[in-house]
Amino acid sequence: YRHNPRTDQVVPQVFSVSSAVFEQGYRDYVGNLVAGLVAQRLEESVTPGAAEREYKSHPDDPRIASRYAWELFKVGKRKDARKLAREILNGHPSEPYAILVMAQLELRAEDVPAAIDWLERGLRQDEPHPQLLDLLADLRFRQEDYAQAVDLYNLGLKFRPDHVPW
Repeated sequence: YRHNPRTDQVVPQVFSVSSAVFEQGYRDYVGNLVAGLVAQRLEESVTPGAAEREYKSHPDDPRIASRYAWELFKVGKRKDARKLAREILNGHPSEPYAILVMAQLELRAEDVPAAIDWLERGLRQDEPHPQLLDLLADLRFRQEDYAQAVDLYNLGLKFRPDHVPW
């Protein structure tokens, strides 16, 4: 490149293949890489007001109720969040946002083992919730349980390769 040659001149010199063969190989590589990515359901950003309206419209939907409990927690309504999360978890013990509420409440009380217990109950190996997995991996790392942290970070990398912490 010091002599400013064109790419079609440099590729054969460096890689010992024609530019066409190189480009086809590169396209195949990118195609295989993209095909290997796991399709993800991304959670939409929800305001507390929107979460409340949706909850009032669908009070029997555990996913919506769980998300509302999470929004209550985030705005500091911890008692209401705890009450709703417990109600949800009685019927749906693995609802991610309700578990996050309970884990965060345990962390506020500085009970890390209890928070980890909640997070492990909610962790799905086949489709881990990103926030739940992120918090659990972080707690394991901070506890210097590096083997568990590595396993969790690898799980995250498998399902969310674009997420920086992995």
